[in-house]
Amino acid sequence: MRDTLALLPKLVEHGRAGYARKWSAFRLLRNVPARFAFIARVADPRVVRGLHRQRGGPQVAVDAAFRDLFALDPLLFTEEVKAQVHLPASKGGFGLAPTVDTLEVQYVSAALLVAPVVRALTGLPFLVRSRDHSTPSERSIWSSADQLAARGCAPPAWGDATEGGKAWSKAAREHLAVAREEQVFDGLDDDDAARMESCSGPSAGAWVHGRALVGSVDLEPELVTDPGAFRGPPPCLKAATGLRSCDADARRLVRLRLGMPTVAPRATCGRRAATPGIIPAACPIAPSSQLRASWHALSCQYGADIRRRHDRVASLLRLLILEIAGATVDWLPHSDEWRQDDGEPGEPDLLARVPGWEDMYIDVTVVAPKQGAPGQGASDAECTKERKYPAWRDRVKASVHEFQAAAWEHYGRAGQTTELLIARLATRCAHDRGFAPSGEVTRWRELLAACLMGEQAHILARHGHIGAAN
Repeated sequence: MRDTLALLPKLVEHGRAGYARKWSAFRLLRNVPARFAFIARVADPRVVRGLHRQRGGPQVAVDAAFRDLFALDPLLFTEEVKAQVHLPASKGGFGLAPTVDTLEVQYVSAALLVAPVVRALTGLPFLVRSRDHSTPSERSIWSSADQLAARGCAPPAWGDATEGGKAWSKAAREHLAVAREEQVFDGLDDDDAARMESCSGPSAGAWVHGRALVGSVDLEPELVTDPGAFRGPPPCLKAATGLRSCDADARRLVRLRLGMPTVAPRATCGRRAATPGIIPAACPIAPSSQLRASWHALSCQYGADIRRRHDRVASLLRLLILEIAGATVDWLPHSDEWRQDDGEPGEPDLLARVPGWEDMYIDVTVVAPKQGAPGQGASDAECTKERKYPAWRDRVKASVHEFQAAAWEHYGRAGQTTELLIARLATRCAHDRGFAPSGEVTRWRELLAACLMGEQAHILARHGHIGAAN
């Protein structure tokens, strides 16, 4: 275990060598708690238990390694932030399981497993005798069990040989995970609660794994000219399933997910309009908080950043659909036939034609989180898209087509309709090419989330990101 702790500074140093190495170091760091759990089962329990209580033990070292890896300000790396880091990626965290909980649970679990064997071999009432006549080892095990019970875990059934350590260990880990999630949400204001909900969900946590955040890929739509000729993924996705990014992007995205300040404070947004003649020429919005300033930076209609993000996400979705055998996808220009509610000409972004399916119009958008149910911002955006075009809302189109809105929130969470759309398309792609559907759905989620978050980092950099030079 001491050797494992000694490797943490080397991981941090490895992660400073570039964007790809930073995420590879993070994936290795996430395996450290599992290594501690293994050591807790095979090493002398008294040594393990004593080690993690010295100077905070492995937990302090792992938290410090994460903080240094992403160059986070120690003053902002509070206990609340650490609690979010410890959550699973699907719950809004980074999947860095707390080593203290891991070691305590494994310590008691190991005792549960060996207690029946010790009693059978020695004939002694190990762990079932009176505490007044117990050994130091028994008192140490009971002490750990009492501490876990004080945190709401069920007491172990020491005298029941059928209880087993595995069942108790699973229940204890699940309870502690729920308690950590509740700890993060307790005391959050409405905006921070909306941020945490937006960070949760399968799509929102997909980019955190880091598998799609290495290498480079150009997402321009004209790259794919003959999708029907592909027998596997298009070369632009097969060569590298990642994004063209820099090392500072990782720090920006981690700060954004943790709710830390991401844009420099200013009286008003001040972003200049990309089109001459716009009045006012600069954005006059004055965000009311640091979190709102981040949301506004990612939503501001001044400048070309929002359009670039939209086009790159739609481009990647187009490339993924083209992996389906025989599929074609057209970019749609604005047309007077698609009048919007405000009278302006418009049209959904993509027209996908998949063999055996009705033609499908897809309209892409990225929105800020909203207070309310998880994913409320994306769900509202999906409904708004469907109501945006009277041709669909009033069912006046003569031809039979499907219409699908694809909406994501700033932190990567997709709307419910969008999740179903991704799962449907990816499953069709998997069946056509003989892949496992679950793995293909995961790949689509990771790529789309990585594309979106890479664009978010680009926007924050253009808006004067805090800590970019750290």
